[in-house]
Amino acid sequence: MYKRQTSTNRATHQYTCPQTTCHSVRTVGKGWGFDVECYKRGQSVLGSTVWYRGWVFQYEWVTHGFIAAKHLKLSGNPAPGVPVCRGF
Repeated sequence: MYKRQTSTNRATHQYTCPQTTCHSVRTVGKGWGFDVECYKRGQSVLGSTVWYRGWVFQYEWVTHGFIAAKHLKLSGNPAPGVPVCRGF
C-alpha cells in the first residue's frame, strides 16, 4: 500500500468525500501531519480539483478522509507517484 507523509499548510477540514459539501470528519490545524494514501479529483479548491485521501494522527485520535491538495505541502497536481483512489 502506498503511503507518503506530509503536513497541512493551513487550517482546513478532512471530509468523507472530495467536496466541501460532504461530512466534515474533523477540523485539521496548520502543520498537522497527514499520511497520503491516494488521490481523487473532486470539487475545485483554490484552482485545483485534486484531493488526497489519507490519515490524520493528532492527540491520539486517528481519522481517515479527504483533504484538498492546495491545503497540503505536496508539489504537483497530483504529486508524482501518488496513485488514484479506487472504489471511493
